[in-house]
Amino acid sequence: AYILSYRNILLLDYYQNSLIVNQSQISILNEIAELLGVFDLERVLTKLLENATNITKGDVGAIFLYDKDDGRLKSKISWGVKGELLEKIIHAKTELPVIYEVFREKETKFFSVKSYNQDSIISPEDVHIFSYVALPLFTKNENLGVLIIVNFHLEQTFVDNELVLLETLSKIASIGIENIIFFKRSLEQEKINTQLVIASEIQKNLLPDKDLQEDDIVVSGTSLPAMNVGGDFYNHIFKNNKIYAFLGDVSGKGIPAALLTTMAMIVIKTQIENNLSTEKILKNINNIISKESLGENYFTFALFEIDMERYEATIAGCSQIILYYNSKDGELR
Repeated sequence: AYILSYRNILLLDYYQNSLIVNQSQISILNEIAELLGVFDLERVLTKLLENATNITKGDVGAIFLYDKDDGRLKSKISWGVKGELLEKIIHAKTELPVIYEVFREKETKFFSVKSYNQDSIISPEDVHIFSYVALPLFTKNENLGVLIIVNFHLEQTFVDNELVLLETLSKIASIGIENIIFFKRSLEQEKINTQLVIASEIQKNLLPDKDLQEDDIVVSGTSLPAMNVGGDFYNHIFKNNKIYAFLGDVSGKGIPAALLTTMAMIVIKTQIENNLSTEKILKNINNIISKESLGENYFTFALFEIDMERYEATIAGCSQIILYYNSKDGELR
C-alpha cells in the first residue's frame, strides 16, 4: 500500500507539473495571439523575442526581417548582443550565414555541441556558441525573416518540446508581423496617393485656366498626363502687346518629372517678365537649368512670340531661333 501510494504521488506530481507546463505554454501562445490585432511591429517583435528566450532559457537572441529594398536580412531587435554578431554565425560545410539558410529554406536549424561536432559552425569573433536554434518567420504569402536564440553555456541546450512550442509561437507571430507590414504598406501607399493628388492639383494650377484671345488670335491648350502628374507643360502670357506661348516636355514621368516641370515653368515665366528677346530668354533658361543637378533629366522646349503691333511671329527652340515670320511682307526665314 505504501509503494502504491508513493507511486500515485509521483504520478500526481508528474501530471501537475505537466499541467503547469501546458498552462504556461497556452498562456504564452495566447499572449502572442492577442497581439495579432495590434499594429505595433516593435511590440510584437519584443514579445516574440522575450517569450522565445524565456522558453529556451537562451542567453541572447535576435529577430531579423527581410528588407526588400536592400535584398537582405536586417536586425530589427536583439537582446544581450548586437544582431550583427549573430548574423556572422556560419555553417562550416556550406560557409553560409545560418540565418540566410534558414530564411531561404524556411526550415528550423538546431545546433548543439552535445549532439554535433563543434566544427559544424564557425563562431564569430571567437565567441563560443554551445547551442543555437534559428527559426524562419514566414506565411503562405510572404517570407518575412528569422528568429535566432543562442546559448553560451555548455550545460544549457534545447529540447524537443521547446522547439515545438517555438515553431508554433513563430508561426502565430508571423501572421501578426505580416498583418503589420501589410497595414504599413497600405498606409504608405495611401499617403503616396494623397501626395500625388496634391501634386496633380498643384501642377494643374500652374497651367492656364482659360484660353488667351487677342484680336483674331486664340491660344489654347490642354494636358493629359499619363500618370497623376507628368512632364508635359504649356502656358501663355500677354505682356507689352506681345503674346508669349510656350510648351515643353520633361524627360520621364511621375513626381520627378513634375518637380522639374514646376522649376522650368517658374524659370520660363520669370525670364519672359524681364522683357528680353526670344533668343535671350531661351539662352538664360538654358544657363539657369544647366547649373542645377538634374542627373540624366532634361526637357525640350519651344517658345512662340507674337508681336501684335509689328505683326511678327518668332518661334524658338532650345537656345536658337529657328523660325521667323512677318505677316505684312510674307517673309519667312
